[in-house]
Amino acid sequence: MKNFKLKYVLFLIVFLFSSLFINVSVYAVGLGIPGSSGGKPLSYVSCTLEDGTKVDGGEISALQPKFTLQFDKNIVDMLVWEKNRKSVSMSTDNNTNVAIDVNKIDDTVDFDHRQQIFVQPLKPLEPGKTYHIKVGPNLIAKNLQSTLGVTTGGKGIDVSFKTKKQKTAQGTNTTSVSNQNTSPKDNEIKNSEQPKTENSNSLESSNNSNKPSAEQKVGDKTVNKTESLMGNMSTYWLDFVIGLFIIALIAFEVIRRRKKGRSNKPKV
Repeated sequence: MKNFKLKYVLFLIVFLFSSLFINVSVYAVGLGIPGSSGGKPLSYVSCTLEDGTKVDGGEISALQPKFTLQFDKNIVDMLVWEKNRKSVSMSTDNNTNVAIDVNKIDDTVDFDHRQQIFVQPLKPLEPGKTYHIKVGPNLIAKNLQSTLGVTTGGKGIDVSFKTKKQKTAQGTNTTSVSNQNTSPKDNEIKNSEQPKTENSNSLESSNNSNKPSAEQKVGDKTVNKTESLMGNMSTYWLDFVIGLFIIALIAFEVIRRRKKGRSNKPKV
C-alpha cells in the first residue's frame, strides 16, 4: 500500500513538471523563438518610388528620392525592427557607403504598412551615377522564424538604379546671357538677397528636422505592447510558482505520513 502511494506521488510530481514544461514551450513558440518550426518563408516583393514607379535597374530623375521596399510579411514589429533596420544599406557602384534614413510606419498605427520599409538618402545623390539598395539575408519576419536568406539563397537582395544626367550646358549659356544684360546694381541686389534665401532654407530644414517621426508618435503604444508581453511572462511564472508550491505540499504530506506510520509501529 505504501509503495502504491509513493508511486502515485512520484507520478503526480512528474506530471506537474511536464505540464509546466509544455506551457513554457508553447509560450516560447508563440513568441517565435528561432529554431521553432512552422514559419513560412519571407520573400521580397518590389522596390518602388512614391509615385509607384518600380525601381530595378532603371533610371530615376529625383536626386533625393524616397524608396518603398515591399515584402510579404510583417517586418516592422517592435520585436524585429531594430535588427531589420540595420539590414538595409545603400552604396555607390564602387561600394562607397551612402548615408540613408531607414524608417517605417508602426503596425499598431497602420497595419497596412507592416510589410514596408522606407529608405531615403540623407543628402542628394549625384547625377549620372549607379547606386545599390541592399537588404541583408538576416532580415526577419515578426514570427522570428522566417528570414530573407531562405528565399534568396542566403544572399539577400540588391536593387540597382541610376540617377539621370542633368543638362547643364544650356543652363550655363542662359545664365551668362542674363548676367550680361543685368546692370552692376542688379547684381548687388541679387547678392544681398542670397543670404536671406539661404537662411530661410536652413530655418525650414531645421523646422522639418524637429517634426516628430511616425515612430516617435507611437511610443505610448509600443510601451503598452511591451507591458502586455511582460504580463504574459508573469502569468507563466505564476503557474510555475504555484506548481512548486503544490509539489512542496505533496512532499510534506508524504513525509508526515511516513513519520506517523513509523511512530504507530509497536515497540519491541
